[in-house]
Amino acid sequence: FFMVAKHKAPLTYSARALAQTWLEKNFAKGRFSVIEYHERKRQLVEAMRLGIDSCATKTDGILNTIKSFYEKSLLCGRWYFASVDCDHFASEPWERTFACSYRNIQTVLSALFRLPVYRERLFGPISAMPSIWKLQTLLESAWQSGFDPIGHCQIADVLSSMNTQAQATSSSSSELSRSSLCDSTVWLGATDVAALLGYLGVKCCIVDCPESHQTGGYHRNLLKHLLQYFKLTEITPGSSNTPAVQTLPVYLQYEGHSLVVVGVEVDSSDEPIALMLLDPSASPAAMRCLTQVLVDERIRPDQSISILSESASSTTWSQVMGAMRMDASKFKNRSYQLIQVDGLQETEEDIQDAMIPENIRIIL
Repeated sequence: FFMVAKHKAPLTYSARALAQTWLEKNFAKGRFSVIEYHERKRQLVEAMRLGIDSCATKTDGILNTIKSFYEKSLLCGRWYFASVDCDHFASEPWERTFACSYRNIQTVLSALFRLPVYRERLFGPISAMPSIWKLQTLLESAWQSGFDPIGHCQIADVLSSMNTQAQATSSSSSELSRSSLCDSTVWLGATDVAALLGYLGVKCCIVDCPESHQTGGYHRNLLKHLLQYFKLTEITPGSSNTPAVQTLPVYLQYEGHSLVVVGVEVDSSDEPIALMLLDPSASPAAMRCLTQVLVDERIRPDQSISILSESASSTTWSQVMGAMRMDASKFKNRSYQLIQVDGLQETEEDIQDAMIPENIRIIL
């Protein structure tokens, strides 16, 4: 059994229709100028037809920003981080019911693009950051190539169910009847993400952390596994400053949502106690303010930063960082899954293994 993200179903099953409705409503309410409105429409068309993400919700180099806070002793505790920097991709308001997995895939890809060996392999199918529509098209191509046939059937069943529900509540079926994943609002699970990466030539594994395998009241095995992974890049005294192994952000799936793990906090005994997570639900303004606040040399933990979101709230950079920390008290789900990148596919056996999720599955 593999988890999928579960959310309340959107009012429409077309991603394009959701985006257009949201755009029209916000323009009517005066939240966009005429220029901004037409620029948004252009970006939407480009995302659908060309498969290129606008990167409007992207925060560049967020992991290096987090590391800078740590190096300046502004981040409490001891941490081990992924060695490869990445960007944060936030969900647009209209896509928050289904798109967390797609945004987290973009975050992982942003790290892979920073490494020449991956960039060269990925340059063929991906010449720019793929949009949600492009990622959906790539996953469909993966299925057609034989990747994850069980997952393909499961999503086909979901699409069929969506069609039935939509047609029962609408007299128009022009946008509702669909058998394709592309432009749908179907949620992806861990095996879908693994299939997409495998199709691109990325070697990865699915790490299962079910409740039955846990002791001590919370998911210690998951924390220990991630710590061991991120410690692979630990620089030993007297060695080169360049780690022999590059560690990448790790995709984390649980029922209802997905995140990206970029670091592990340890206690005085070097035991893992918390994770540093990138959440696509976090607003671009909040994430970008972390970068901006570093310019101020007199940073205080209570320093306010403006968060320009739907709620127009204000918070502090320390609160933003605190929200990214997941300790034992926040492990409330019954099971978790990780997608961990382990290199590039080099042999025919690697490709065949990637096609069947069970072949790349590890149970903690």
